[in-house]
Amino acid sequence: MAIAKSLSARLSNPSLVVEGALVGSEWRSAADGGETLDVTNPSTGEVLATLPNCGVAEARTAIAAAADAQVAWAAK
Repeated sequence: MAIAKSLSARLSNPSLVVEGALVGSEWRSAADGGETLDVTNPSTGEVLATLPNCGVAEARTAIAAAADAQVAWAAK
């Protein structure tokens, strides 16, 4: 995975860009199946980033983590 230099150059703090997907509370650099997707600038077609293409397994993990977090949040 990569973030395009043209995108990083426009950011005031490029260290905030994470090359991955947040699933639950964990940053994943790859989808379970290894698939990726390109994020493009629609006006130029330039590939800005290549990121994990998460699927059903990652969605289920994220939903379970959100349900757990909601219980703790509701208790506050």
